[in-house]
Amino acid sequence: MTTLKTIKRIKHQLGIILLMSLATLQIANAQIEVDTNRKYSFQVKSGYGQMDCTVRAYASAFNTSYKYSFNMMKKNGRLDNTGFELGSFLETIRDNGFFTGMTKRFEAKLSIKDLVNNNVLNKDSSYIVYTKGHTFAVKYEGTEWVVYGNPRDMNLDIIYLVSVKKV
Repeated sequence: MTTLKTIKRIKHQLGIILLMSLATLQIANAQIEVDTNRKYSFQVKSGYGQMDCTVRAYASAFNTSYKYSFNMMKKNGRLDNTGFELGSFLETIRDNGFFTGMTKRFEAKLSIKDLVNNNVLNKDSSYIVYTKGHTFAVKYEGTEWVVYGNPRDMNLDIIYLVSVKKV
């Protein structure tokens, strides 16, 4: 009887250890999303623009104000209420000394969620993510990865991933 109780106790303790390990793994790969449409809604309503994901991504990645980011993009050729082409956006990042690297075009269907869950991203860098018709930022803050963009951006298929200096 004692052996059976011991086995049950060990099995119970292993179950608790397994649950704690899984919880730790989830914390290590935690991801949250910040809806920058809401965060910057005042600026958009004030006439600064729509189709402004590059403006929001720049402001979020480099901890600048929306207005500063908007003016920086405009200075480098972004037209009001329009998107901003990849080359011009990269040039803006390079001109400001933030660019550190860029992937080749992703052939496989991978999302930020996939990269985070597989510990692919470097916690000492921030990222600008290009998807089909959209751009957003990803940063490691404290103990978790934070996606700055639209709701559910972390699930979009990546086309290009740009590594930038963490600010």
